[in-house]
Amino acid sequence: MDSKLLRVIYVFEFLIALIAVYVVWSESGTQYHLDLMAWYWKLGIGLAAAYAVVKATAAALTAERAWNGRTLRWLATLLALAAAAGLVTYYYHLYEPGDEEQPETQACAALPYCATGDSSACNCASVPVRRISLAPFESCTRMRPSS
Repeated sequence: MDSKLLRVIYVFEFLIALIAVYVVWSESGTQYHLDLMAWYWKLGIGLAAAYAVVKATAAALTAERAWNGRTLRWLATLLALAAAAGLVTYYYHLYEPGDEEQPETQACAALPYCATGDSSACNCASVPVRRISLAPFESCTRMRPSS
């Protein structure tokens, strides 16, 4: 086969492999973890995996037998990159930001107002209640004392 045509085919294979690597990675490691991951991990592992696919194909085409030593080495490299992608994804899974609930006392201290007039509902007994008449609403709110 003509070497110029073969180079063009390798370029298209690289682009298709690049898409395939990121689709498989986002489906197996979930898109959420991939979004948390730093860009350099995604770029490095994705490009290296697509490159390994193309090199394995080139090694299979240049030798007399398709399954030769060079092809198997590039496939082993591809498996090592897949394992690295799994480990990085697992790391970001372990250290993902959680939905931490704050205790009621901290949540109330962070809020300047209580929605209800009941001081026990918000654990804000130290904050005095001041009744304010709002024309259309007529509600009772908890406000900070004016010093």
